[in-house]
Amino acid sequence: MRLTLLTLTLLSATTLSGLAFADDAPNRSPELRVLDRFVGVWDMKVTTTPTGGEETTVDSVSHRSWSVGGNFVQFQDPDNLKRPEANETQVLLTYDSNRKNYPGVWMSGPNRVELTGTWDAKTTTMHWAGKSREGGTSTGHHRFIGKDRAEVSTGIKDADGNVVLRISSVQTRRKVAAIGTEATAKSAADVKLQEELKN
Repeated sequence: MRLTLLTLTLLSATTLSGLAFADDAPNRSPELRVLDRFVGVWDMKVTTTPTGGEETTVDSVSHRSWSVGGNFVQFQDPDNLKRPEANETQVLLTYDSNRKNYPGVWMSGPNRVELTGTWDAKTTTMHWAGKSREGGTSTGHHRFIGKDRAEVSTGIKDADGNVVLRISSVQTRRKVAAIGTEATAKSAADVKLQEELKN
């Protein structure tokens, strides 16, 4: 029963926290608060162009929220629920105060890419470089246009340096009701989860 309650609380906390900006942001460093821009539910139109292949465009939804501890932003893109042939995608991002960059990991099915991001405040753009365990590399950017829109572009090369795939997307954040207080933002589910973890 305790395990079931903890599981349901965790699911509720993850869902609810993804719908709001983190009101406890003042507790985070200015560099970490840059990641607030990603938080929310985003509708995406993703265009994939493989070298020598046919271009395809699909609609997708990305759920992004702060972790319970408040140091990571997690992306959950359950494309497999809408398209069985697709993989579920997860991304985890944070800030590294020693290296002054934004490390992360992108996972989709069995595939994994280690990411390093650098933030350009003037252009409100996160520039990414990635490396897969097979030796492939990727470079790209995530540019925010106002508060609720972003344009993303990524180029992927194989271990020999050949461009094999280009991905671009236009992303729009869904409107949600503003949350007025920190206690409300954390939600009752978050509070309950914290109590369970202490016991």
